[in-house]
Amino acid sequence: MSDTKAMGKFFETYRIKAGLTLAAAAEILDIGGADILARYEAGKTLIPLNEVFSMANIYNIPPDRVVQMFYDLSFERAQKQTSESDSDSHLIKSER
Repeated sequence: MSDTKAMGKFFETYRIKAGLTLAAAAEILDIGGADILARYEAGKTLIPLNEVFSMANIYNIPPDRVVQMFYDLSFERAQKQTSESDSDSHLIKSER
């Protein structure tokens, strides 16, 4: 799953837990419509950092949980890059 999709799913889960519809949350966030929020949650558009903080506040997400989400995404990306790098180096060695 991509970072933007994972982040979108994270915020969608907390929006639902907060009892907010897409339309209600978009209005509170003042982001221009439920369609924009739906794009964030689907991972089609990267969520701007200022919106991350606003969502965390409105959805009552503990700050440490948001930091943990970013850490998890960074860790998974690093693991994937390391794994791909190891695979590539194996291919290069086998070609020699």
